[in-house]
Amino acid sequence: MKERTLLISKRLQEIATFVSQGNTVIDVGCDHAYLPIFLIQKKISPKVFAFDSRQGPLKQAKEHILDYEVDKQVELRLSDGLEALQGKEGQTVILSGLGRKVIQKIVEDRWTETGHIQEWIFSPQSEWELFYSFLNQYAFVLEDERMIKEKEKYYLIIKAKRRNLYPLRPQKFTYGTILIQRKDKIFQEYLEKKRAELEELEKTISGKSSSTVLIRLNELKAKKQQTQVLIDCISKK
Repeated sequence: MKERTLLISKRLQEIATFVSQGNTVIDVGCDHAYLPIFLIQKKISPKVFAFDSRQGPLKQAKEHILDYEVDKQVELRLSDGLEALQGKEGQTVILSGLGRKVIQKIVEDRWTETGHIQEWIFSPQSEWELFYSFLNQYAFVLEDERMIKEKEKYYLIIKAKRRNLYPLRPQKFTYGTILIQRKDKIFQEYLEKKRAELEELEKTISGKSSSTVLIRLNELKAKKQQTQVLIDCISKK
């Protein structure tokens, strides 16, 4: 019987390219197990542990892994974050499609039990600047970044590893270090869109004189300036 290839979103395909060949993967918040199935079908990973905190998605995931005949390579577990991790399982952890605070809590809650993990792949939904502060605080080393655009939405994907001996020095930029080095056009497009949104907000509240509005205006101006610095770095030849 010919194997049916699962078609997945561009975002999930990009995340899959960040996984080191041959690594056992722990996909936290696996939803319907599309990424685990893809990793097995493409022979990127020999084994995937698919964790989810909800029974509903796991039920759907079980149907999918049976349908695509990867039930021996994909193991499903009901798990709040990394709670179901046993011993030194896995080399790669994927935390994608979750909020920044949720991802940070998952990492913090199992920090001492995950020293063996070789690589972490993150794709927080929002608050990227704050997430980079967290990575610095917990002494992660940035290995790769990618930004993609899918259905008019921007996604940031980060690959990092832990450096447990001492904390990192603060990064020069809150995020985008590698994207700037590559002069990434999608990142530039995202920044220009963000700058326009900040300018529009600034126009909306300018002219008002309350102390709260003045504080907000100063915050917007600072963010706009930071965004412009990043755009200038990408544009610089």
